[in-house]
Amino acid sequence: MSVSALSMYQSCPPGLTSANGTACNAATCNSTFVAPDARVPKPTSDRQCSSCDAGFGGVNCNVCQSAGSCQARKSSLGLNTPNALFGQNETLVCHKQPSAVHTTYIDCNVNQLTVNGVYPGEMRMTLSKTYKPDSFSETGLASWPQESNTALSQVWLNGVEQFYCQAAGCSAKNSSSTLSPQGDPVLGSSLWTCTSLQCYCIPGTAMCGAGSLDLSPVINKLNGTLTMPCDYVDPNNATATSHCAFRGELLNNFLGEGGLPLDNCQFGSCITQSDLDEFYATGAGDGDAQGSGSSLSKAVIAGLVILGVAVAALLALLLFGFWQQRKARRLPKCAGQGPVGLQWEHLNYTVPLKKRFGRRNKKVDNDDLDEALPSSSSHEGAVAHLDSPALDHHDLSVVRNSSGSIQPGCMVAVLGPSGAGKTSLVEILAGRHKIGRISGTIRSIEASLAPETGHPSRRTIDFIDQEDALPAFSTVREALQMAADLSLPDNVLRAEKREIVDTVIHQLGLERVANKRIGDASRRGLSGGERRRVSIGCALVSRPRLLIADEPLSGLDAFSASRVISAFRELAAGSQLGSTTVIVTVHQPSSEIFYTFDQVLLMSQWSVIYHGPPADSLAWCERQGEQCPRGHNVADHLLKIASHTDGSSCNSGGEKLHEKRSNLSTVGSPSGEGSNGLPAENPAIAAGPAWEKTVGGSSMSTFMTQLTVLSRRNFITARRDPAGALAHILGSAIIGLIVGGCFYQVSLTIAGFQNRVGSMYFLFILLSFSALSAATALTKSRSLMMRERANSLYGPTAWLVSYVAYDALLLRVIPALLLSTIMYWMVGMQSRADYFFEFILIAILFHLAMALYNMLLAALIEDLSISILFAGVFILFNIGFGGFLLNLNDLRGVFRWLQWVCPMKYALEAVASHELEGLQLIDQVGGVSISASVSVFSGNLFAFKPDAFYRDLLVLALGFVVGFFALLVGAVGWRMRERR
Repeated sequence: MSVSALSMYQSCPPGLTSANGTACNAATCNSTFVAPDARVPKPTSDRQCSSCDAGFGGVNCNVCQSAGSCQARKSSLGLNTPNALFGQNETLVCHKQPSAVHTTYIDCNVNQLTVNGVYPGEMRMTLSKTYKPDSFSETGLASWPQESNTALSQVWLNGVEQFYCQAAGCSAKNSSSTLSPQGDPVLGSSLWTCTSLQCYCIPGTAMCGAGSLDLSPVINKLNGTLTMPCDYVDPNNATATSHCAFRGELLNNFLGEGGLPLDNCQFGSCITQSDLDEFYATGAGDGDAQGSGSSLSKAVIAGLVILGVAVAALLALLLFGFWQQRKARRLPKCAGQGPVGLQWEHLNYTVPLKKRFGRRNKKVDNDDLDEALPSSSSHEGAVAHLDSPALDHHDLSVVRNSSGSIQPGCMVAVLGPSGAGKTSLVEILAGRHKIGRISGTIRSIEASLAPETGHPSRRTIDFIDQEDALPAFSTVREALQMAADLSLPDNVLRAEKREIVDTVIHQLGLERVANKRIGDASRRGLSGGERRRVSIGCALVSRPRLLIADEPLSGLDAFSASRVISAFRELAAGSQLGSTTVIVTVHQPSSEIFYTFDQVLLMSQWSVIYHGPPADSLAWCERQGEQCPRGHNVADHLLKIASHTDGSSCNSGGEKLHEKRSNLSTVGSPSGEGSNGLPAENPAIAAGPAWEKTVGGSSMSTFMTQLTVLSRRNFITARRDPAGALAHILGSAIIGLIVGGCFYQVSLTIAGFQNRVGSMYFLFILLSFSALSAATALTKSRSLMMRERANSLYGPTAWLVSYVAYDALLLRVIPALLLSTIMYWMVGMQSRADYFFEFILIAILFHLAMALYNMLLAALIEDLSISILFAGVFILFNIGFGGFLLNLNDLRGVFRWLQWVCPMKYALEAVASHELEGLQLIDQVGGVSISASVSVFSGNLFAFKPDAFYRDLLVLALGFVVGFFALLVGAVGWRMRERR
């Protein structure tokens, strides 16, 4: 008849019997030499058997007490020792170590503060470990249906059995660790590990319904893996006891990583001397699974593989970049490319006065103009004519039906009063991105815009803007040298680049301030005129084939303006690297500067009304009926005419239109080049996006050169302006000391547990607010980056990588490292090296993720106040869904998914999974002493998963850091570009 709910207790094992026919719920005496069902039950009033056979003891007399007790008991029963074969010794001995040769019995005291506090009295546990069944013929021990590689255990309270357990699939290994602080670490311990743990709580006992706390729902659900480590005892001390532990996955969740600690343990198993000798000689039994090495989990392996792939990919990219740079440096230099001229026809540019909802700006479809148009002797037939687009009252015309031609190598001045459209015209010709509608065609003259094989020797177009955008903490020489490094090919030697920089410094008269910092509005540096000349110098060092300068003389005195024009003249003449076509918008030139130009292009009311040599301008004024007074500056007179002229009249038939066209067909025409005097031309290209794409080439330097130059500038800036880095570093140290002092050496009470988790939560909040500086810093760098990118000095990816590397190292990694280190040891977290470094790793990854998110906002949104607003909202979101304030398990389904996009949730869970592992709470509740694992509370209070570290690490590293960086790359490429 079945007497137990567990299979291995269908018939009661040695030392147990059924008192009521429903469970093996009573202890028996005698010894293991007596059949289990023939043994005498222990009196209920006794806490342990007092009538054990001689040489045996324990709660149920299963443990042999001395070396000769087994043989003595066998002899007293009249059992003969079999004859020894081949000199084997078949004498029985009492093996008093925890290792199982056949079956080992163990008897211990239970010493767990919470359990002993809730259930006062003497609590003991008896266990048996079976490696293989005992042989009656060899030992005389009573037979019972024992199974190999199994474990049985029973818990007793004041002599009354409370529950019992079974486990199968057991194996053993030795370890050098010890459970007892006073134990000898040389002896080590034996670890018995089993699967399929099952327990049965005996109804009506103190633990299972009759006491103040019913544990039967918990005990009956214990399952999973069982581990039973036991320290070896000193073999020279016959009365020595040891320490063991009874641990299960669910049991550890309630009692802590130590499970049920057992002390005062006695071991005993009756085996033959030959079996014991063989065990020590061959390591049989307990030695079958020896070894203390631990295997990596799948999560760890996956994380290491991904980390290895990422590091290998990064190294491969770096090696490829260096190889590409070296290859570019070894390219032969081109023989030289000549200047490039421009010809444009019927350019029209309009911008909307205001945005209209529900209506998109119309685009003029000029795709057909991307095709080559045949050249002919007629200038009129060389370019398809486009009618001016119809304007509505919502559009403002900026350039209207403008046509012109500039021959290669010419130096051209664009004149006109304010608002005439000069800046818009030259920006369209330079391929700047314009907001609005552009129509018309542009073509290059005497040059192909397609790059040659390898690196071209010169850039096609360079542009000087009206407003200066310069690195404030660089010196003049450093700024010019950086422009030369990025705008000249890598195969130009560094000595040649330095020579070009020195020449430009001399040309612009910057020798006195060459080693002076540029400065900005808040830091005194160069004067306005000197800054203007530095901006011009950054373009001159590139020696482009076409240079377009918008108001380069603004803010310069007459002498400085003359030097700048001389530099332009020298550049156009091509004294060193070939001549350059120069187009300059001039607001009010002097007579000397006016006659320096080869051609003058006069604009009025968004249209070109004169295009010809300066010397012919007087005759043109007379034909217009506006004779220039003797001794008067011709340029001033032209501006006076343009200011009073209705541009529309000059473009609508009559003599004036004919006058302009005749000038366009003959201006600057070299002799002997076609019937109309024009040189051969390239195919016409639609103005606007098509032209922008054609001339907006990439940087002349390789990616590694861009990255190196930009990184060098960033760290020079950090050295000269250390306020930002020092504020982050010193602020982290001071805040770390303050917070560490508030949470100093938190106790292991319930309140201390709350403070321990709160300190980690507080750390991540501090890092979140510290990361706000990433948005402000990127916004400050935005204007300079957009200007230099528009000038094709570098690409957005090179800038972003160098910027993020600088920001991450000085403003994220070092402060996070300092703050987390101070708080970790002051709070009193687990003093394990691996946990400490993993804690720091999580803090750094979280700080990087939050900083990259804020950079993403700053890249997408130009208004800093709006980006800071969204960054603050995201911090509040992290505070709410980080897992400390809200119980994420109790969230409604419609909101529960939000936790998976909250980086603080992963960071807090990752550090808590290690910090709270094995941590015991020791406190008093209602006068009862409690000792319990914090995992009992952390799972319910904060929804922390105990084994989630590597999952959280991968989500933070790959999902947030890499994910935000990928989005940031796209945002910088899309949004951080000039739009005029």
